Amino acid sequence: MHELMKYIDVDNYGTCGNNIRSLPEHIVEIQRSVNRDLKDRGSYNWEAGKLILSSEYLFTIAIENSLSYDYITEKLWHPLVAGSVPIYLGAPNVEDWLPCKTNCIIDLRKFKTPQDAAIHTISRLFTSRAHADLDP
Repeated sequence: MHELMKYIDVDNYGTCGNNIRSLPEHIVEIQRSVNRDLKDRGSYNWEAGKLILSSEYLFTIAIENSLSYDYITEKLWHPLVAGSVPIYLGAPNVEDWLPCKTNCIIDLRKFKTPQDAAIHTISRLFTSRAHADLDP
């Protein structure tokens, strides 16, 4: 992850890493939570927060806790449901479970280096903007 962050900006709302951000005010209001730094998970609607936050990004980092066959969690499904492209590292057979072949995720296993993955992600960003007719 640290290598990937050398090449692309990553907003981190989790509890690990060194660039942790506070939850945006509108997310806090929607969840009626004063828990801005995610330390008290009991008072935080985790699934709603992840879905809302993922919907605001074209890409979402989705790294599973295990790289085992058929082990696919909400880390993959939440971004897909929210309309964000998961940058995924997890189950070696993830293609068997996807609603598309592999064009709806960026599978980190397919790249030799984090730099290659970053270049591909940036390319997808500009391609999506061109299709959406957005200004860069």
